[in-house]
Amino acid sequence: KILNKDGIIIFQTPNYQSLMSRFTGNRWFWLLVPQHLFLYSVHSLKFLLNKNGFSILEIYSWDDIEEFIDNLLLPMRIKNKGKSKILYQLLFPLLIFIFGCFSPLWNRFLLGGENVIYGKKIK
Repeated sequence: KILNKDGIIIFQTPNYQSLMSRFTGNRWFWLLVPQHLFLYSVHSLKFLLNKNGFSILEIYSWDDIEEFIDNLLLPMRIKNKGKSKILYQLLFPLLIFIFGCFSPLWNRFLLGGENVIYGKKIK
């Protein structure tokens, strides 16, 4: 009701079906309750927009690669502080290189940690 006639709605939300959520399971970084009461995939976002009279203009997925690596190391209790700091500092650049090369590939298949979707109200 509040969107202008030619307005565009934009959602950005953690991707519940991302590669990272699959790797980390219930230790996924974005399982933030009560901040995130609902989790969305590309499929659920498309469904919600279509059901509410919007056409999809664009959908893409992306990762903050540093956040991706932190999320990957977190279940192994490897952090940039405490006893694991040296291991973290050794692994981090290597993992940035490895996963940074492949991130565009899995993002192409909408498996990145964040989904962005643009929609426009159907007239």
